[in-house]
Amino acid sequence: MMANSRISDLIDFHAHVLPGADHGCGDVDCAKRQLELLSGAGIKKVVATPHFYPHKIALDDFLSLREKCVERIKPILNESTPSVYAAAEVLLVRDLDKMAGLEKLCISGTDVILIELPVTEFDHELENTLLNIRESGLRPVVAHIDRYERSVRARLFEMGVACQINVSSMASFLKRRDIMPSVKNGSVFAIGSDIHGTGERFAELYEKACKQLDGKLEAIMKRSAYLLKDAVNII
Repeated sequence: MMANSRISDLIDFHAHVLPGADHGCGDVDCAKRQLELLSGAGIKKVVATPHFYPHKIALDDFLSLREKCVERIKPILNESTPSVYAAAEVLLVRDLDKMAGLEKLCISGTDVILIELPVTEFDHELENTLLNIRESGLRPVVAHIDRYERSVRARLFEMGVACQINVSSMASFLKRRDIMPSVKNGSVFAIGSDIHGTGERFAELYEKACKQLDGKLEAIMKRSAYLLKDAVNII
């Protein structure tokens, strides 16, 4: 039982649970175990975010693969599993804003798109690409900002971009101390497991993260719920 059971609708905004969609989930048995782990952590809604690398796969091919993986997970979804929403974790590359059909990578039914920054750089050209995506009418949320340098997080805050943090960062003292300013300034709109495989610690990580977020958790969940208000459940 979650320590923060008063938050009745915990949302995992970043999870690799679609079987066969990427290296995060190999098959249906893995997906079933992942959903059990997340349910055990008190999660009610899960955004399924397989990796989309624009330089490695064509958009139509990715969407076709994702649809096949959605069909594979449907038989194990029921009233006892979290609700699952199809989306993507989209790597930010130059001119991504110009890619036809980019909106198809949004969380199903919404204009919200999860964006992963390159590990090596976040220069002005990429900043402009991210801003152009927002100006096109989509709402980018930057994934796992706990992975990036403080200067990058500060720039995202200045740009007014919504961000997501991984629960593992809140369960670590050093990571938590580093990321809390972003939590306190209101730029964190979501938390996520970023689950790959079937590690057994996700209930523990969520427990610790929710405890450390304490009074901030409810506000974050309200922001997440607002982003998902038009989302379409896989089933």
